Amino acid sequence: PSTWPVAAGQDDAWAPRWSPDGEKVAYLSDRGLHLFDMAEGESRLLVERSDDYIRAHAWSPDGRRLAFVASVQEDGIWDRGVHVVDLSSGDVSLVALGSEPAWGADSMSLALQASGQTLEEARRGIRDGRPGLHLTDTFTHDMQLLVPGEASEPRLSSSGAWVVFWRHAAHEEGEWEEGEWSDPAEFAETVLEGGADSVGSASRALDNEAAARMREAGGASLQGPEWWPRVNLFAVSSSGGDEVVLTSDGVSCAPRWDPRAERIHFLRPSEEDPEAATMWSVRPDGSGLERITTKPFRTVNPETAWLTPDRKRVVYERSVEDADVMAEVIARTAGTDIYLRKTSGGKARRLGNRHAFKKAFVLSPEGDRLAYEVLNPDTERREIWVLEL
Repeated sequence: PSTWPVAAGQDDAWAPRWSPDGEKVAYLSDRGLHLFDMAEGESRLLVERSDDYIRAHAWSPDGRRLAFVASVQEDGIWDRGVHVVDLSSGDVSLVALGSEPAWGADSMSLALQASGQTLEEARRGIRDGRPGLHLTDTFTHDMQLLVPGEASEPRLSSSGAWVVFWRHAAHEEGEWEEGEWSDPAEFAETVLEGGADSVGSASRALDNEAAARMREAGGASLQGPEWWPRVNLFAVSSSGGDEVVLTSDGVSCAPRWDPRAERIHFLRPSEEDPEAATMWSVRPDGSGLERITTKPFRTVNPETAWLTPDRKRVVYERSVEDADVMAEVIARTAGTDIYLRKTSGGKARRLGNRHAFKKAFVLSPEGDRLAYEVLNPDTERREIWVLEL
């Protein structure tokens, strides 16, 4: 298949993200946030990094702005903040103190994890916010609390009506229950002590604990490998209201919206093969659960499993079973590559090209190309390339 570079210079590059029209790729490097134009074949630096790395960048649905997370150092504030850069003007604005931004359908609002402090409150030293999942207006900076406490990696539906997120699970007495920070008051105290970014770090601390409890209790019917995420999935209306429990097995993960339907795709371990995964779909109100993949497939990273827009194929990252040890040594990376298989089953096809091993990829909106990371063994730098399916 055709392959061409997006970022293959002296900078360490990672985290490619396709624009909504599939004509541009935003990515991160040691220098900051970049934009690669597919038609022009050129890249430009949008936002130069300061003392801390830029992370968690996301495209607005209209393709005119990018949200990203970076350090805030002003008026006595030392925290992580969600910023927005306008692609036409290059102007950058601080929207809120928080992390994990996800755009609403109007390209004006962002769902994000935040301590609940407004920028003015932070500048005045007021620390009585309400940590959790907030919906924030990128122009007025008004904040609406949707879910108190942990609500990780929020993603809004294409209509903007729903937000899906996950929360760590803890296995107690043979049943899945929410983790120790599910109490909003205790979670708030934890976050306000550590700043907005501690929302994610506090919740991630539950992962190992949940897995350990699960093993001690003898496991569940769906357990998966030891490294599998121990989380449950939830949805909430973007206008507020009670959250909907989508899964309660403690191992369903990697939720992603179907771009052409108001449905959520996710992965869970297979009952037939505990080392493999199956892909499922559910409506945000919890109804209509259905299995998408007929046969399980083995992946080393549930977050990089993608369903093509026509729902006929799944693209995922897995170990290369017959990987040449010497090739791994030369490439200086583990033997993983990208595979494609029909959802109805059949033999998986390895997407081989000039790079023996590839990882951390994203599928284009039309499902005809993917951008991936690869380690250059000569420079020991990560590069980003595009491959046509």
